[in-house]
Amino acid sequence: ARVDSPVRVGPGEGCAIAFRTSPRVGQPFFKDCWVKNDAGNIWWYGQTVGSAGNLRYGWIWDGNLVGTAQVEARYRCF
Repeated sequence: ARVDSPVRVGPGEGCAIAFRTSPRVGQPFFKDCWVKNDAGNIWWYGQTVGSAGNLRYGWIWDGNLVGTAQVEARYRCF
């Protein structure tokens, strides 16, 4: 994920920010599945490791990811 990207409680810019990605360059965001929202944007649900070593979950916009995997039907959230 890009440095300091917002991770939200839902798949859209209007959803509240749950937390931000690490200020460390290259902090991974492990993608579980994706949706296309009403605005036509791809959002990924997944997890990252928080500053205390705990897993944190939420939604991140595809544009804030580096090296995003190909969006395939098998990874779509239902």
